[in-house]
Formats: sequence, C-alpha cells, structure tokens
Amino acid sequence: MFFCMGFFGSLGSIFGGLITQYSEPRWVWVGVAFFGLLIVIFACMLTRSAETDVTQQPLGDSDVSTSQEDYESRRRVILEIGGMSRAEAQEYEVPERDGFGHNFRKNCLAIAKALTMREIYQLVIFYLVRGISQPRFDDFAYFFYLDELGISLFAFSCLILISSICSMIGAAVYKSFLRTVDTRWIVFWGVISQVLQSTAQFVQAKRWNEDAGINDLVFLYCTEAVFVGLRRMLINLPLMALVAKLIPKNIEGSTFALMATADSLSWTLLQPAVGAWINHQFVGVSKNDLSNYSMLPLIQAIAAVVFLIALFLIPSKRQIRYFRYIRGKEILAVKKERR
Repeated sequence: MFFCMGFFGSLGSIFGGLITQYSEPRWVWVGVAFFGLLIVIFACMLTRSAETDVTQQPLGDSDVSTSQEDYESRRRVILEIGGMSRAEAQEYEVPERDGFGHNFRKNCLAIAKALTMREIYQLVIFYLVRGISQPRFDDFAYFFYLDELGISLFAFSCLILISSICSMIGAAVYKSFLRTVDTRWIVFWGVISQVLQSTAQFVQAKRWNEDAGINDLVFLYCTEAVFVGLRRMLINLPLMALVAKLIPKNIEGSTFALMATADSLSWTLLQPAVGAWINHQFVGVSKNDLSNYSMLPLIQAIAAVVFLIALFLIPSKRQIRYFRYIRGKEILAVKKERR
C-alpha cells in the first residue's frame, strides 16, 4: 500500500507541479474532482466477495453483499462451525438483517470491545498524545520556501516527488529488514529523525546553509525529502503493521477503522491545529511576516524530544505476549464456568 502511495504520489507531484507552474490552479482541482469521481464509481461496484480470501472456500452462491441470500449463506456456515449439522443449518430459518441501525449498533459494540483491550486503547491514547504534543507548521514552511527562498512551484513539486521515491525505498527497507524489530524502538528512531528534520529546517531558516556554501534547493532536497521517507519508514509503517497484528478476530473492520480515525485525527487535525495555536499565541508568523519563522522548527524539535516520553504507550513484544497470555487464561476460565 505504501509503495503504491509513493509511486502514484510521484506521478501526481510531477503533473501537479507542471500544471501549477505553467497553467491555472483550477485545473488541478478539476483533475482531483475527476479522479475522485472515478474512485466513487469503482467503490460503488465493490461487493462482499472483494473482501473474501481467495484461498478460502466461498461462503455462498451469491456474490452480492447486499443480497439476503449471501447473508443467509454466511449465517448457515457460522452455525455449522458452531456445531450444527449441515442439514439442520440448511433448514434453519435465518432472520432478515435489521438494516443500517443493526449494523451501526454492531460496529459500535465491536469498537467498544476493542477498546477494552489494553494494547488497543494504549495506541489510541498514543495517537491523541502525538496530536497534542507534536505541532506541525507545514503551511508556514510552504510560504517560507516559496516567498523567502524563492523556490518555484515546480521545484516544490519535485520535492514531493523525491519524498515519494524515498517513501517507496523506505517501504522496501522496512519489509526486508525491520519487520521483526520491536515497534517501540523503530518509532524511537523515527522520532529522532523528526528532531533532525526540524533541526535542518531551523538551520535553513537561519540561512546557515548559505554561509556554508550549500544551495537552498540542494539542502532542501537532501534533508526534507529524505526525512519524510524516514518518517514513513520508521513511524507510519511500523504503527500500521502493529495495528494489523493487534486487531482481534471477527471485528477487524471496525477496529482498523477506529485506529485509522485516531491516526488521521492526530496527523491531519490536531497537530496542525496545535501548531496554528502556538504560532498565534507566541510567535506571530504570517504569510506577510516570516521574520520569526526560525522559531517554529525550533519549537517542533523541542516538542519531538519531549514526545519521546510517550513512547511507553506503544506495546512492546513482551507486553503483547503477556496481554494475550492473560486474555487466554480469562477465556479458559469462562469456558470452565460454562461447563
């Protein structure tokens, strides 16, 4: 998934840079709307069979997820797994689904069940703490690059292109060498890379790279793009892989949606909002006044160092084994009581 995001992100950055540099920005939004419409069309064509493992036997004759026949077939397979004979399961009258309200209540119960697991709610808290304690100042950096450094829109799109290529390389490196490493340690080095990224931004904001004879564009490509790839390799990928391992059976969809929501809330809403609030209250950088911009990456670096304290919220391999051992004992105890 991350490899595809990096590949198509590279293509998008090239076309986006050419359009914004040599044409009107409105055509970018026309393209976004067109491809968004295509996604909606293809999403409406998806059926339940698209989620079925091809190595498993089909659960019914119907492949339409909205059909009652498919639902009945799946319910009868579950009855057979529960111990009912095949003949009895075929004769069993399966009640009709209750519609949106039934599914909504079922998903809410699944999310509540997942949140009772310590490793799950620790990760949710981790995402929220990250959103509050790690401010982002991407919008201010964008205006600094274009207005202060004089970087063109096409050059900025090339920065995104290099970042996407580094992300693809990072995904390959993670798959080859880092999948067996404890997630907590991988994220630790990922946060360290964020500290170095903010430090590099501070150095460029102070224009110390020019004093050392390093061109702004070269310095930006060699630091910003590489650190973006490192962030995805050392933070995004390990956390998503950990979530996939921790999700309990039978409630995978609801739990994964919960974790993706917590991640998006942290990255796309809380961090920029906290960054904007800090700038408004203490720094005062604006599009027309970037004189104090160097304070923003400095604040970001300090916040990343402080955030290292929150890494204990990421379950280690030993903790995960212990949690599963305790949960297994509780399940066995309940089974014995039922007997």
